[in-house]
Amino acid sequence: MAQRSRRTPPGGASPARRRRWPAVALAGVLVGAAATALLAGRDGAPGAFERTGSVELTGRDVTVDPAAAPVAYRIVYRVEVATADGPAVTTEVVAVERPFRSHVTVLEGEPPGNDAVQERVSDLLLLAARSGAGDWTALRLAPAIASGDLRLDRAVGAAVDRGLLDAREVRQVAGLACRVFRAGGPLVAGIIEPVVEPGDHADVCLDERGLLLEELWYLDGAVARHRVAVEVEVGDVDLAAPPELTFLEPARRGGFAQELEPGDPGPYDSAWTPRNLPPGFRHLGRWVVLLPAVDSPLRDPMVEEASGAVVVADVWRRGPDVLIVDQGGRADGQPLLPPHPHGYRVSLGALGEAELVVDGRASEVRFVDDLGRSVRLLGTLEPSVLVELAGGLRLVAPGAEGETDG
Repeated sequence: MAQRSRRTPPGGASPARRRRWPAVALAGVLVGAAATALLAGRDGAPGAFERTGSVELTGRDVTVDPAAAPVAYRIVYRVEVATADGPAVTTEVVAVERPFRSHVTVLEGEPPGNDAVQERVSDLLLLAARSGAGDWTALRLAPAIASGDLRLDRAVGAAVDRGLLDAREVRQVAGLACRVFRAGGPLVAGIIEPVVEPGDHADVCLDERGLLLEELWYLDGAVARHRVAVEVEVGDVDLAAPPELTFLEPARRGGFAQELEPGDPGPYDSAWTPRNLPPGFRHLGRWVVLLPAVDSPLRDPMVEEASGAVVVADVWRRGPDVLIVDQGGRADGQPLLPPHPHGYRVSLGALGEAELVVDGRASEVRFVDDLGRSVRLLGTLEPSVLVELAGGLRLVAPGAEGETDG
């Protein structure tokens, strides 16, 4: 049973928020353009904005516990931004069945909302969206966690330790206690960056399960957007598939995915495979994916740089958690991923150095191998565990023992 209980310039994303795989970049695009109008006076002076649905708690402590992370949940958010005609309120409903499935709906007006403005659904290799009551358009993508889901329960400790997040007060939202963490910008797409300018930041409030209950985004010292939970359900979630999906075909830059036979490295002579997986992980399969070439309203360069590239991805699952190893390259031989603006150099022992990216959706370890392929190990585990697993990656040739379970 369910239990209730750096600043972004107009029309574009900051450089720190651009370097993503297409699957993540497109999911961020579908969330909607960032609000740039302000709802309050400068430097926190009183204005039209009121922090509806959130009160500070004293004498309480909240610690995020990864062991308490739910398998499924549904959260209804009240989202307030500003338009040229004044403050506007919409309702956002996020329903997730971890680790792959989600249904996100944006509706007009105050919760529970009126007509749908936008919907998107996701699954292991799928991201589909529609506007209003229009037709669904679907893309085949490299394996990724559910669109709209955040796994901050796994990332928050490392993010605080590395100075990406600053722990602050405890608040109550939707009847639940949550801890506020300050970041350099919104975490809706999972990207965690530190505060650079004091007036540009986002305060996010996480309950003990790591669920995001509130996000208060400031630009130039004034509130730009307030997203606050009004209803939280953990347990059974109805995620019925949309009735009809029209996939963009590869010839129309819609991407392509095909599952491979066990031991088949796809277009490569060998594939990177982890060993000594944590107990409980089971191999779901290996896919070869032609990444889609889709124009981004935010002109995200990663969509352009990686589009048309071929990626081979292995996926392991343990309940709500997932591990993915993907590897691939572009036709011109250049790496898919440039250095991350907030990545950390780590040692993988005999494999040399790599880059660790602490992310609110799935942290990752990435490097370029001797063949020029971009290799990533990403997952919903603590970043330190991912580094250890990446150090155990090995090249497996066709027919050799490879996709072992934990």
